[in-house]
Amino acid sequence: MKEIIPQAEARHDSNRFVDKKYGSNYSHKAIADPEDRTALSSDPNCVFCKISAAEEPARYRYLDNDLMVIVNKLTWVPLMLLVIPRKHMSQIQMWSSGLLTRMGNLAVDMGAMYSPNGFRILSNFGRDGMQSQSHGHIHVIGGTSLGPYA
Repeated sequence: MKEIIPQAEARHDSNRFVDKKYGSNYSHKAIADPEDRTALSSDPNCVFCKISAAEEPARYRYLDNDLMVIVNKLTWVPLMLLVIPRKHMSQIQMWSSGLLTRMGNLAVDMGAMYSPNGFRILSNFGRDGMQSQSHGHIHVIGGTSLGPYA
């Protein structure tokens, strides 16, 4: 299994995160370079871009050069994680990108790790689909019986 940020160590001030399974080595301190922030953040008003650039706080569960997993601020169920590309892209662009397989694998790994009795992976598209952020992302939810589908 790969090295993942343990819950107690998932903070902005951690120095280095290594992901052997996905082939990335990421130093969080490198984000301090303004040129890197510009490359990663294409929408200055996007909260996920600000989190990616370390301009907004988040509780990380995973972080590399391309992807991050953060704890959702919403608390509808005990486990609410967001798997997010670091680069700004829409839901449709994300689902058409080469990152989707890595994101799916990461979502499954996170769900299995944090909710071993079962979890759900989902993605919302558009207003009627309850999409609240323009930056593409996948939800991993669990920690309780999730009941029937909508």
